[in-house]
Amino acid sequence: MQSKELSPCALIRSNMATAPEQDNFDAYEEKLDELNEGLLEAYAAGFSQAVETFEIDADFSTDTKSLQKNGAIQESHYYYWDGRSKPLEFWLRDQFGLDEGEE
Repeated sequence: MQSKELSPCALIRSNMATAPEQDNFDAYEEKLDELNEGLLEAYAAGFSQAVETFEIDADFSTDTKSLQKNGAIQESHYYYWDGRSKPLEFWLRDQFGLDEGEE
């Protein structure tokens, strides 16, 4: 039986998929996604509370879950947290050893 030889690109991809660094990066991205979901929920909850507190008339649903799906809230949330969460992203990268060996 003839063994199938992998192309150089396929070989690189297969090695990358099993490399510990890829596992670390996948775990890092999963944590980063959890972080961003939590920040979006907190941001939407704060927005919802502000609408209620200041008795603002809104022509859209202001419950937290609905606000998380609102494009304007998502965009505002991104720009609000973009710079503020960088130290935490760097800390997570350090925890998963993603920048080791880089100077």
